[in-house]
Amino acid sequence: MGKKTNKGGTYFFYGFLFLLMALSWKYFQAANSVMFDSDQAVWVLLAESPHFPDAWYFYGQNRLGSLLPLMAHLLVGLGLEALVAVSLMNLLFQGAAAVAGAGAVRLFPPADAGDDRAGGISA
Repeated sequence: MGKKTNKGGTYFFYGFLFLLMALSWKYFQAANSVMFDSDQAVWVLLAESPHFPDAWYFYGQNRLGSLLPLMAHLLVGLGLEALVAVSLMNLLFQGAAAVAGAGAVRLFPPADAGDDRAGGISA
C-alpha cells in the first residue's frame, strides 16, 4: 500500500505562504515600508558597499547580524538596488524558514492528541 499524502494541505500551505510573503513584501519589507529606520538603513548601506573585515560584525555585534546584508550584496552585484536586494533576501529567508519548519513537522510529527500512553508522547 502506498504512502498516504495530503496534496490539498500542501497546496494550501504553499498558497498561504505565498500570500504571507506578498503581504510582507507590500507592508513590512524595507523597500515599501513607511517605517524605514536607521536599523534597516545600516543593512542597505552594508549591502551596497561592505568593507571587510569590519563588515562581518558591524557596530560591535557578536552574532553575525550582517549575514543577510552580505548575501544581499550578491544581488547588488547582479544589478539590483541595495534596498530591493535587502528586502528580497529578507523575504527569501522568511520563506525558507517557513518551509524548513513545515518540513520539520512532517519529519517529526506531533504526538497523537488522543494517545494518553506515556503522557501523550509517542516513542
